[in-house]
This record gives sequence, C-alpha cells and structure tokens, in this order.
Amino acid sequence: YTDSGGLAQRYLLDVDDDGESDADPMHKDLFFELDRMAGIDVPQDAIDLVRFAFADAPVENPDQTTGIRLHIIRGDADLPFEELSQMNGDGWPVNSSSLRADWFGSPAERGEPALLNAKARAYRYGILMNRMQTPLGFPGGIGEIGGDDLVLFAASCCATNRANDYASSLMHELGHNLGLRHGGADNINGKPNYPSVMNYTLSFAHSWNADFWELDYSREELMTLDESCLDESDYEGSAEYDDYFMPFYTTIPFNAPCWDETVWGMPMIRYMPLSEFSQNDFDSDCSLIQCAMEDLNYLGPGGVLPGSADPSPGQSLRGHNDWANLQYKITSGGGAFLGEAPADELTEEQIAWIRDNFPPPPSGCAADLDGDGDADADDFFLYLDAFAIGDTTFCDIDADQDCDADDFFGYLDQFATGC
Repeated sequence: YTDSGGLAQRYLLDVDDDGESDADPMHKDLFFELDRMAGIDVPQDAIDLVRFAFADAPVENPDQTTGIRLHIIRGDADLPFEELSQMNGDGWPVNSSSLRADWFGSPAERGEPALLNAKARAYRYGILMNRMQTPLGFPGGIGEIGGDDLVLFAASCCATNRANDYASSLMHELGHNLGLRHGGADNINGKPNYPSVMNYTLSFAHSWNADFWELDYSREELMTLDESCLDESDYEGSAEYDDYFMPFYTTIPFNAPCWDETVWGMPMIRYMPLSEFSQNDFDSDCSLIQCAMEDLNYLGPGGVLPGSADPSPGQSLRGHNDWANLQYKITSGGGAFLGEAPADELTEEQIAWIRDNFPPPPSGCAADLDGDGDADADDFFLYLDAFAIGDTTFCDIDADQDCDADDFFGYLDQFATGC
C-alpha cells in the first residue's frame, strides 16, 4: 500500500481500531470500515465471529505464526435510512456511490483529502442498508469481486439473535472482495467438493449441516470431479473434512434396492462424505463404475438455487483452496461501487428452500430422522407424519417402495435402540 509520499503506509502504522499503532509488517492485517443506516446495526457477536475466523486462518506470516488480523472499524451509524434499496443495472444500490463519497472515513479524515485517499488505499468499505426485498428474514449482501466495496442488507427481524447469519453474510461478501467467487476460482455453484461459505450450500448454518458447518473458507483443494466421466472408485477423501457431508444431485431414488446409508437422502439429493469420496455412487446403476455421468451440482430444480438451478451436465468441478488464494491488495484504489458484482445472490425464498428441503445427512443413527444426533420425540412424530401420508423418504424402512406395518415396526425397533 504505497503512494508517492508513503502516506498510506504511515497511516496504517499510526492508526487502527482504537487509534493505536497495531499494524505489523510481519503479520497480515486487513482493514475494513463498516457504516450503517440509522436505526439498524450488525450484532457485535457477528463481527467477533468473523474476526475469529480470520484469526484462525491457515495462512502463514513472516513472524512464524498463522492467521490474519481483521480490523473491523464501526464508522458512522447515522446514514440516511431507506426502507427499501433500489438497485441499478450493475447490481448495486443506486445510492451506494454517493453514500461512500459522503461517509467514508471519519469526519476528521474527510476534512483532509490526502489522508482520506491514503485510507482508501488500505481500507475496504461496507454499508449496512435496510433491505433490498420484502420480506428479508436473512441478512444478505453484495461484494465487489477483487475490489474494496460491499453492501450488507439487514434482516427484517430478530437482528440481535442472528449473529451467525450476519457473520456468514459479512464473511461471504468479504470473500468476494478478496477475489473469491461462488465456486472459488470460478462461478460454478453448488460443488460438493467445495466446502466454503462462498458455496451457496454452506452460506448459512441450517439444521441439516449443523454437525459440520463452520464459518470458514475452504482450506484445501479437493480432487476435481468430472461430471462427464466420474470414476466412482478413484476419488481421494480429506482428513481435513472427515465429518462433512456435502449435498449432490443424483438420479437414484431414495428407496432404490441398492440404497446405501452412507449417501441417503430424499430423491434427487444425496450426500457425499468428503472423508472418503469412494463411498459415493453417482449414477443409477447402484454400483461403483469407472465412468459414471451425473449433474452433481444441479441442486435447485425450478430455479431455486442460483448458479446451480439449471441443468449443467458435463462440467469439471474443481476444488479450491480459498485461504491460499486470497487477493489482499485493493485493486480499485478506493473505487465507488463500480467493480464487478456477483450475479444471482441468494434471496430470502432460496435460503428458506435450502433450509427446508435439504434432508438431514446420515448421522450413524437410523432413528435420528432430523439429524440432530438424538433419537427423540421430534424424530418419532416426524416418522408418524411421514407414515400417515406415505412419504417414502422417511417411512420406507425396508426399502420396498411402500410404507406398511413392516416399516412401522422396523422404525420402532430403531427408535428403541436409540443413538
């Protein structure tokens, strides 16, 4: 971060969150200013979660330690409030550039153009706006890819109780600023071999991913999956992700005769254990073969999951090590929401669909239908409801494509065994 007078470097060495010298040339530091519209805010717990995630990054520093110090400075909290943001044709709120021009930096910094320019060479900038659609039960956002600007949109309710959701949105949009896309290095969404908060399937914590979800970017590049010729017996797993079960699309119905508990789920969605790819049967022949074909990331039939809702067979799904490929340098030099905005960010309806329609992955406990690790009353009544309507996703215990007395008593035996 240099300019003709070295002002940006001196600024970083002189000023941090508390107005004290804290930037360290031997350790990676990232600086971010967050301004807010009047009356709304991001929970401090959410900001702390993102800072902790960066501090825990597997990124080496010259001082022989790992991690990145993320300095999130709460700036102005009284930007003009707008109930609903209007969007321009480039994917940004129409007033985002003017708000940055009026509010970036502190009042003292705005009075010294040279100092404000120096700060713009080192600080990324974000604005918390009210919302871009109605209703919005989850916080959302837009992040400039490889740039220095982002927008967060507040949830319409329960803001003080949604620390994880706000943290997810902030870390996702910061990832775009740091050069990450929804597929890591590309825009292919829904990859089962890409465990990152940038991947829509892991953008938020839900009940089905509660056992393994973390606020994290991917930590290693998992093996490429070639959808046109999937060698089902030759994929290497990862000890780093030994408890992850990533969703993927398959043509195998849930109650196929060769049903394997390691990849169970509702029709069209199964789960891939990242610890051992070789357990996966990707196509409908129910055996491990050397050249199966399947559209693994087709996870939102009907336009539900952006970037993966339309058929996309034959793709090469490359893994990506996010932390090893972050782009730290600000490329726009203090731009004003003019860079590339990611297409098709998640909507409230899409997030809710992911939450409500992805089945729980295998937990090792057959009676645990909701995937919370216990066989309890919730599971029992879930089974009764499924049995009453003949929903074979849950009630067909013996996989004979029917729900009958054998299944009912079979589940009672499983429930009695417990977890």
